[in-house]
Order: sequence, then structure tokens, then C-alpha cells
Amino acid sequence: MKHSWLLLLQLVLAGLISGCAAGNGNSTHEIGSGELVTNLATLRPLADQGNRDAQFNLGKAYHIGLGVPKDYEKALLWYRKAADQGEANAQTNLGMMYANGQGVSRDCPQAALWLRKAADQSNALALTALGFLHEIGNGVPQDHRLAAQLYRKAADLGYDNAQTNLGVLYHNGRGVTRDYREAANWFRKAADQGEANAQSNLAFLYDLGNRGEPQDYGKAAFWYRKAADQGHPNAQTNLAFLYETGHGVPQDYRQAEMWYRRAANQGYANAQANLASLHAQGLGLPQDLKLAFDWARKAAEQGHPLAQGQLGYMYHMGLGVTQDYQRAIYWYRKAAAQGDPASQHNLKMLPPEILRKYDTTIGMEEITKTVVAIAATVAFVSIFDFISRGSGTGTTRSNDGLRNTPGLDLVLDPYDGRHKTRYDLQTDKMNRD
Repeated sequence: MKHSWLLLLQLVLAGLISGCAAGNGNSTHEIGSGELVTNLATLRPLADQGNRDAQFNLGKAYHIGLGVPKDYEKALLWYRKAADQGEANAQTNLGMMYANGQGVSRDCPQAALWLRKAADQSNALALTALGFLHEIGNGVPQDHRLAAQLYRKAADLGYDNAQTNLGVLYHNGRGVTRDYREAANWFRKAADQGEANAQSNLAFLYDLGNRGEPQDYGKAAFWYRKAADQGHPNAQTNLAFLYETGHGVPQDYRQAEMWYRRAANQGYANAQANLASLHAQGLGLPQDLKLAFDWARKAAEQGHPLAQGQLGYMYHMGLGVTQDYQRAIYWYRKAAAQGDPASQHNLKMLPPEILRKYDTTIGMEEITKTVVAIAATVAFVSIFDFISRGSGTGTTRSNDGLRNTPGLDLVLDPYDGRHKTRYDLQTDKMNRD
């Protein structure tokens, strides 16, 4: 089936400490709580006198450029002065700056040291960030059980990011016994606070059913929309699918196209592939093969296997583009290598003389071994029909373009702190490289 039912069970600290996750150090991050800077003229004298609250606030002013030019080195200086006096928010932000290499060389052990000091004072952000470091094992030993304990402490303090992350661990059975009901419980707590990842995750559980919540498309649509309205591309894609199929909402192809497009414009490959299919089939809107080709190409270039199959089929049949067997075979092979059955089928159906002439990836010996002569009347599988109806997939949903495994085992990407399918993990790595 073509659509994205990706459970984005992701650590929501990606923007906080992506540096120690082997990231780029340019990510934004959350600043710890504390009194807002209101009068820098009076703040500096207090900070010079050793007032730790003033030192923290002055550090924050330089950190985010509030009333002064942004200056990471000065932020680091004032955070350290406050942190040395035991100010937990300053310790937290100092740890974050070490993690992201802001104003100082990236140093994950130092990040963990300062985060632990703040965590010992029950700072929710520090607890969650330290839990993340233990989950990925950077700067500290990898320990899923300890990560879960740290997340729980922060979650019990009401911190929504920790609640989402704890739900992830319960869903996947990492550091805790797998418990879908407990996962749903923590997702709901965070979702009620407006945390978009939790809203999308909770929607997925209602959508799928049998994972802590009974199947309820109406509730799935409700929570997807909450996250979609915040710009969450996965939720936008899944909400679009509900509109396309009429599950939980009245069937409405134009609404489907709108939500797919919003996610697609963010570069979300699932939505791009789905939008290509919608335009190619002319479902609820005029058929536009050129537009379908453009969206399929965007997703295919990100490594999306079903979009690669779409693109191969369009080159093969000359749909929205000049017929080109060489490019068709190229994209079929890309998709087939990732397990796309339609592309595998279409490659087998190509006559040997076509492969011999246009396939630059294999030699004659392989052609004779793998391709059999077929009658001219044999039909190729339309990628768009195949994806839309799910023919031959043996499943009712796809997970980010791939079939679900029973446990939906997601893998942590240490680069950005998100739990992903192995396909997404591989795709994102290729894009970064």
C-alpha cells in the first residue's frame, strides 16, 4: 500500500543535542527555564556581583541574542559562572552547549557531566537530555534501562518531551518491558500538552489498533490533525490518507491533496510519492502526469523505493516524460534492490533485447540467467495501481513505504535522535553523505 503509516516514534531531543549524536552542531535547541531578561542595564551589575540568577539570565541573553548580539562564548562564560554556583538551568544549558559545540569544542563527556549535575537537581530538560545520551551511548555508556529511568523522572515532572520518549521506549520494548498501553498513556499525557510527535504517535496507535488502544479512525484523525496543524509532515501525510480513503473523515480528495502537498513541500518523501500517485490517477482532481512525474522524482531522489518504482514506470511508459528505457531500468533497479515487488516484476517482464540494449548495470551473462522470453501480450504492473491498492504486498499498511514487521521495530538514528525504519535510516544517511 502506498501511504505513510510511519509511526514517528522519535526522540524529541534531536534539536537539543544533535552534536553529541554526531550531528552538525548547527541545530537549534531549547533554553532552560528561568526569569526572562527584562533589564540588561541592571542585570550586568548583579551578575558581576556574583548573583547566579543574573549570571544565568545574562548567559541566556547572549545565547539567544535577547537584547544583545548573539555570542556563544559570552553565553558559555556566564552559564559557567552560574553553573559553578549550582544553578540547574545554567548547568543544563552549559551541557547543551558542550553537546552542540557552541562556543566551545564539542565534548560529549563534558556535556554529560553538566547535565548530570542539573539532573541531580531534578531539572526536567537535563534528565531528558541525559537520558538521550544514555540511549545513544555517546559521552556515557549506552544504557536503555537508565535512559528509561531518567525519562520517567522527567516525565513525572510533566515534561512533554520526556513523556514522548518514554512512550517510545515502552512501544519498542527498549529498557523496559514492551507495553503498548503504557506507551499510549505517556503519548496521551504529552499529546494533551500539545507535543506534536506524541500527537502523531497516539493517532497512529488509534489508527492501527491492537497497540494499547482500540482501532478508532475518528480519534486517529483528531490527533493527526492536531499534529498536522503544527506542521508535522508525517501527521499531515497520514491525515491526507484518511481523507483519501474516507476513514474517520468524509472522503475528500482535495483535502487529501492539500495535506499531502503541505508535507511534500517540506521535503517529506512519503507525501511526495503519494501526491505523485494522486495526480497520476486523477483522483478527485484533473489528471496531471507532468506534475505526477515531478513529485515522483523528488521522492525517488531521496531514495524512496515506491517513488523510484513510480519514476521507472513513467519513463517506461512515457507518462509525463519522454519514454526512456535506460532511465526506466535504472529506477526499476533502484526500487527492486530495496524490495519493491512491482519493480521486480516489471524488470522480469522486460524482453531480453531491451535489457541488452539499455541496461548498463549488468552483462549478457546475467541477462541470460535472470530473464526469460515472454509473449508480447504480458502486461506490466502499473506502479500507481499497485501502490494504491496494495496488490500483492500481503499487508494492509505500509511503514514509510515498506511493509510493517509485526513489532514495527524502529532503529535509533544517532545523527538526529529519531527512531526510524531501517529504510529511513539508510535514506537519511545517503542524503547526508
